[in-house]
Amino acid sequence: MPEPEAPKRYVLGSGPFKNSIASQLFLVVLLVYLAVSLTITSAQIAEIYTRATNDLSRELEILGQSFRGSLAKALWEFDEESLNSSIQGLKETPGVLGVTVLDINTGEVHSTKGIGTIDRANLNTNSSEGAITADTSPANLDKLIRQEIDIFFEIDARRELVGKATVYSHPDVVLERIKYSVLIVILSEVVKIAAMWVIFLLVSHKMLRQPLAILTAGAERLSNEDLKGFKVDIHSKNRNELKLLEEAFNVSAEKLYEAKDELENRMRMALSAGGIATWVWYPEDDHLEFDEHLPRIFGQSTERFGGTFRDLQRFIHNDDRAEFVGLMHEAVSNRMPFQTDTRVNAMDGSVLHIDVQAIVSSLGDDLDATHLVGTAMDFTDRKKAEEELERASNAKSEFLASMSHELRTPLNAILGFSEVLKGQYMGPLGNESYREYANDIHNSGIFLLELVGELLDLSAIEAGKTKLHKETIDIDEIMVDCIRTIAEKADAKEIELNYAPGVGVSAVFVDKRAIKQVILNVLSNAVKFTDESGLILIQTAAQDHDTHINITDNGPGIAPDKIADIAAPFTRGESDPHLAERGWGLGLSISQSLVELHNGKLSIESELGEGTSVSITLPLTSEA
Repeated sequence: MPEPEAPKRYVLGSGPFKNSIASQLFLVVLLVYLAVSLTITSAQIAEIYTRATNDLSRELEILGQSFRGSLAKALWEFDEESLNSSIQGLKETPGVLGVTVLDINTGEVHSTKGIGTIDRANLNTNSSEGAITADTSPANLDKLIRQEIDIFFEIDARRELVGKATVYSHPDVVLERIKYSVLIVILSEVVKIAAMWVIFLLVSHKMLRQPLAILTAGAERLSNEDLKGFKVDIHSKNRNELKLLEEAFNVSAEKLYEAKDELENRMRMALSAGGIATWVWYPEDDHLEFDEHLPRIFGQSTERFGGTFRDLQRFIHNDDRAEFVGLMHEAVSNRMPFQTDTRVNAMDGSVLHIDVQAIVSSLGDDLDATHLVGTAMDFTDRKKAEEELERASNAKSEFLASMSHELRTPLNAILGFSEVLKGQYMGPLGNESYREYANDIHNSGIFLLELVGELLDLSAIEAGKTKLHKETIDIDEIMVDCIRTIAEKADAKEIELNYAPGVGVSAVFVDKRAIKQVILNVLSNAVKFTDESGLILIQTAAQDHDTHINITDNGPGIAPDKIADIAAPFTRGESDPHLAERGWGLGLSISQSLVELHNGKLSIESELGEGTSVSITLPLTSEA
């Protein structure tokens, strides 16, 4: 017997995990915090700017009022020299770009010299308020900060309106005043983000990253069926969700090991009790030599067994006899070894499964005097044990489904918060980019949730617990929605999506969510395996009370002998691109099962180098 393999050693939680949940959660939290921080910071800066603008307006008002007397006197006395002197005095005040005065009596407008032609070059070279200038032509006056002041002249205890003065300033004056305040606000937020980064890294490593790494390593070991002495410890004293998951993990692993160990012991006992029989057949005279174990393995007594190959043929199952005899004679003719599993009828009426192997041997130098030397082993008990082992494997699948449920809790929290941001339920985010970032977070969370959902879907399908909620819907609506969903991925590879809806195709009676899942999976595979600048043709047609959906790509295609494999769960291959992709390998298996639950059919046609065509047949409006 071959030497047993040395047991693999596992150091739990020591290896790096790319794209870990902890890292992705950190990224989500950071992006959310950045979005909130930027929103708050923007609001603070806006408030500072507004307050500074109001302060400047009040300064302009006070300044104008201080010159109101001299302006009123000059207007009343028509003293243009004094009026221009007062206007120029206002203009010389820091922060004032220009002044206009309207004479109510004459309708004449007096303004600072050069207004409308002031050069803006100094704005970028001198930051002092006194040097800030701007284009104050009539087209740009509305962009400036202004303060209007009514000018009254008092005469004989009455006030008479003689003019209106407007004092102008520039928004850059406000920016010059608040730049240090804004800088302090920004630096404060940067420090907060950096502190949050460090704190989250320290806390998440202890509370999330390390426990998840340990559980992930444990799941990998569990998938390798290395269960002896298996136990995980996330090094947490808190009784939280991860601690409960650790306990459930260890209990399930222990039960799996006990079940597996019991089944393996039973298999060893069955093989030892059955033994391995040897035999030799001489074709020339049909003589058969055998040891004492062969009759027992065939379920016969030594007296009934006989001494020829013809006698042995009587016990071979009718359905296997012709193949078994043909293999024996073919081995002699071609001088080739052979192995076959055959069924035999035992004397107690039971059917036994026998593994028969043989090689061709010659007597001395006489090559014509050949004979077969072989072994026979009863693996009936082993076959039964393998069926029980399959039941244990189902128990493992149930455990993985339970673990998937636990993972959905934090994922749903991520999706919930990103949905709040995306929908702006707590108020507008401001910049449109923030909502796009929230949408990216939401889409990534959905992708992770879909991976977990695939395990749950398969478990539900295998357990027969999948319930369809059928309704009459427009198939074209589903197709357009699915194409729109996959269009971004197709555009990234410059793949053309050509949709040709069929005439007369309208309503189908299906579960909308399930059928959308099927079509999205098929479209996603088509985009994934189609080369850049490829073509995907999507067609629908109505025929014989059925709706036919056909999705054809011009990708690399699939070998005919591999088509059946790609629809099987957990199947991968290295040579076939459809099987070499990372993932559970459940997409097509789940899709095929969902279509069959509708009494429909999913079929695949493909050739290497010719592309792949997936056809889906669904009932129309009548329930299946």
